[in-house]
Amino acid sequence: GDQVEVGDGSSLKLLIHDNSVVDVGAGSQMVIESSDRKHSKILLSVLEGKVRATVTRKPSAKETPFKIRTRSTVAGVRGTQFLISSQTSRDGVVSSSVHCLSGRIEVRDMSGRQVADLRPMMAVSTNAAVLHGQMSLIGQPPQARPITPEAAKNLKSERFIETREMPDQARAG
Repeated sequence: GDQVEVGDGSSLKLLIHDNSVVDVGAGSQMVIESSDRKHSKILLSVLEGKVRATVTRKPSAKETPFKIRTRSTVAGVRGTQFLISSQTSRDGVVSSSVHCLSGRIEVRDMSGRQVADLRPMMAVSTNAAVLHGQMSLIGQPPQARPITPEAAKNLKSERFIETREMPDQARAG
């Protein structure tokens, strides 16, 4: 797939064919694994950093055409606004967090086991590492937790896209 790297101090906004919007934060790396316009399916992988998305289409209960994954989790997104982040430590531990601001997200580990079924204002965090040649969750089992109103306000207002004033000489006159 196409790899997207956003430098420090930069950001990127992607408009997906179904009118979903994906904001990629500074210092992030993401891969567009697949995008099937005919069946309205998309798979994104966050390798490092933060991504916030607003998914417009609300699929049927059996269908999750918009998926986003980190090295340790896969989130099946169902008409929602969410933030997902992934950071890899020097010792190779991958820490991922999924915050559901609206809608619903089914979170699974890389082997397909369900980790959490997030409703609005819920989050889950995971830690994973390579064990026996395979990425596996480590530490305490992930638990869905409520997002505090203050944390939700911060997540919603976090600026991914910087607006800059154009110099006077560049403005259309």
